[in-house]
Amino acid sequence: MALHINKLKDFEEKLHTDPIRITKTKDIVSNIMATLNEIPVTERTVYKKLSQFKNSIYYCSSNLGNPMFLSNACNTLNLTEEVVYIYERMFAFLYGNGFLNFERLETLYSKYKPNSFSWNIPEIFLPIAISYILAVTSFKKCDSPNKFFDKMDDYFKSFKNTPQITKEIYKDWTDLYLGREYFCHLENIYETFTKTAKQKEIVKISLRPLTRLFVESPIEPNSFPLKASKFLTMYEALLKERDSSTLFPHDRPTIPEDETCLIGLLSGTLFHLHDDLLDFCRMSLNRNSTYKISVNNFNLFNNDFDNYTATIDTQIEKSLEQIKTAYDTIKNKLNKDYTNYNATVIEEHCDFLISSITTYKDKLIQEFSAFIRKVKWASEPNPENRSSLRVGTDYFNVFENSLYDIAKNLEKKFNKDFKKLPPFLIHKEGYIMEQLRLSTPLEPWQKTVSEFFPNQP
Repeated sequence: MALHINKLKDFEEKLHTDPIRITKTKDIVSNIMATLNEIPVTERTVYKKLSQFKNSIYYCSSNLGNPMFLSNACNTLNLTEEVVYIYERMFAFLYGNGFLNFERLETLYSKYKPNSFSWNIPEIFLPIAISYILAVTSFKKCDSPNKFFDKMDDYFKSFKNTPQITKEIYKDWTDLYLGREYFCHLENIYETFTKTAKQKEIVKISLRPLTRLFVESPIEPNSFPLKASKFLTMYEALLKERDSSTLFPHDRPTIPEDETCLIGLLSGTLFHLHDDLLDFCRMSLNRNSTYKISVNNFNLFNNDFDNYTATIDTQIEKSLEQIKTAYDTIKNKLNKDYTNYNATVIEEHCDFLISSITTYKDKLIQEFSAFIRKVKWASEPNPENRSSLRVGTDYFNVFENSLYDIAKNLEKKFNKDFKKLPPFLIHKEGYIMEQLRLSTPLEPWQKTVSEFFPNQP
């Protein structure tokens, strides 16, 4: 994690000087519905989500360093300790900056509503706020910081008209203010070195002082989150250096770097493969015609259209060859360096990618054929004789949206469905023994603790 402190400081200044503030609940609701535009959702459901979010704010508004408050928040919200700490950090940011305020009681005897507060969200912060609200309300039970931030990322990408400055600082902002890297790293340590709840508690208790220091660190751009993550790395290294007799052997799946690079290469190539074709259509079609897609010289348009689709076909075939070559390379490396891998599962990974891209190609061909046919009909002297054409339908927009949907479906297969496949490479590591007691490695932290917390004993 390399935080861009100056950019975050600039962003925070803009938050406080942003003249446009979202203060009405109905505006929050409309933005949530716009973000969820591809998911059928009623206004009533969105208001329920807001009520759930408000409850999370209330239960995480206390100092969760108090075990009673922490237990109450975890049990009521059905969250693990680490996820509750993320919520506590968000509350501290929103409340500390005046972006939400609890309503004051009219009298000492007024009935208090725990989830009653007013909004004052800067417009440039709205994409982050909405993404966070939707992530919070997506889980009936959340036990994973990684899953939480994955969900938040998905909603952030779906937000409409996100300001460029907000896009640029989003990852650093979640690292600094919500502790993304710290808590995801903490989760990985649990998964690597613990198997039972008792083993996990050993590590959790050992690291709790550092975790609380992180949670209570200043809600402003500073380098403490970066240093806290470095401490976690040091702690993990100490665990790995322990004598093997203190660890129980176990298996852990490993994703080879070659496969990760392959997925990145395919994603960068295929998700926007149709962009040049769409640009050509925008320049060539008569968008003012009855059906929005007529051309003066259909034969010339058809020839150029075929050239673009041929280029797309060539690139897809090239990607299919890259998959086969990549997995041949992976198998050769595994044969040389490992013995405990599953060759059948390797083929399953390879076949999944080939099948996904082949389906993607077939769907593109169908859309290309249907669209060029409509362009031909719309370009005839009397297109109104074609009963298949409907006045008022923008066939180019339909075509464009279909291509984006096909690409989005491929992206889902790569980013979600592919990750559900069983691993083919297993790496030996170890679990902490339950009778082992880990002392908190506070000694190397003292300088940093005194720097950020001068009153800390």
